[in-house]
Amino acid sequence: MTATLALPPRLDMAAAGQLLDDLRRLRGQPIAIDCSEVALLGAAALEVLLSAAGTWRRDGIALVCAAPSPDFLRDLAALGAADALPTNGAP
Repeated sequence: MTATLALPPRLDMAAAGQLLDDLRRLRGQPIAIDCSEVALLGAAALEVLLSAAGTWRRDGIALVCAAPSPDFLRDLAALGAADALPTNGAP
């Protein structure tokens, strides 16, 4: 069964630590990260997401950023990582 992790609207440095904790708790299982409410994606949170994507890929387990908001996609592109995370359901 795929776990779902809903991201908060503001993924800044303050949110990156909680995101890391949440992902560590879910390691070893397929995960859909709900990005639909993200209004701001900062560099620290992006680093956590990129690291998780690599870890899940090495573990051979699915990780996808589901339903990314337009703001999530905009910030992903602005940070130079437009194609670095597996996404689906883009608006």
